Amino acid sequence: MICVESQHEEIAISDLRPCVFTPWQRSPYRLFDWWEMNEFQMDKLQVVWQLIAEIKRRYTPVVPKGDPVFNPPQYYELPETERTEFARTLAFFDNTLKGIGLKQSGQAALDIQPEVMAMRHGVRFSNQNAVDRIGEIERAVKREMKANAFFFMTPNEAEQFRKPFDGWEDVVKRFPDATIDVEESSKSLACERYAGAVFHVMLVSEYGVIGIGNLIGVPDPKINYASVVGEMQRIVHRTKFTDLTPDQQNYHPFLTQVLPLTESMQKAWRNKISHANGAPLILKSGDVSGRIAKDIVDATQAFMRRLAADLP
Repeated sequence: MICVESQHEEIAISDLRPCVFTPWQRSPYRLFDWWEMNEFQMDKLQVVWQLIAEIKRRYTPVVPKGDPVFNPPQYYELPETERTEFARTLAFFDNTLKGIGLKQSGQAALDIQPEVMAMRHGVRFSNQNAVDRIGEIERAVKREMKANAFFFMTPNEAEQFRKPFDGWEDVVKRFPDATIDVEESSKSLACERYAGAVFHVMLVSEYGVIGIGNLIGVPDPKINYASVVGEMQRIVHRTKFTDLTPDQQNYHPFLTQVLPLTESMQKAWRNKISHANGAPLILKSGDVSGRIAKDIVDATQAFMRRLAADLP
């Protein structure tokens, strides 16, 4: 219990309030819509802001016209009744601001109370002191609110962020190891982080290419686009059907249909990606436009959905 004193009474403010977290502190990795932002205790914050403005208007010293040497600003000491009223307002600020998650701002109000109510000890408190102290609270609120940044999304981007697997359901079911990269690609695209979207969707396509490579028995221990496409071209174009193994003959119709799509995928990456000799995928440039990223993601989704449905 924290008490501030008056000559006639004690004003007690309990500091044993429950710990309050804002929605974005409780759930830092989900989206909050515009309605939620406006609804979250904005009425209480507005009351605080109105009281701050009223105190500044009421106590700001009036500067008379003319030479300030002969007409100085009107400073005066606050009477006990006004100091007590001011202390109650500070108590309201403390409880309200901490209650909506602005803990440092509430503490700034609480720290001023002893000075306001120290009448018994002869501590003076003028109208200018009131304006200065309320300005400290105002600045504390602004600092604390500016420390929490929010990222704007359009409705379409927010929908994609909330539902990253839309259109990918069959893919993640057939290739569960690709789940994380599907999610990260969709969310990166929603956040306009286009290089990240392309990077993760490339990793998704790798699972499909590896699936084809395992199906046709690519001898390369580090299966990649080059080794898989080369083996597919050998089976489809350069080897007589009768010379193929029984498994390759069975898969020949599927490979004939999928080879052009796989080749187009490989060519689509050519100017953006380095993946030589089985090395990890590397973006040659982080300068990927939104249109290009969207095209690559859509092409990869179509490619992977085809493999999810038809890959033996």
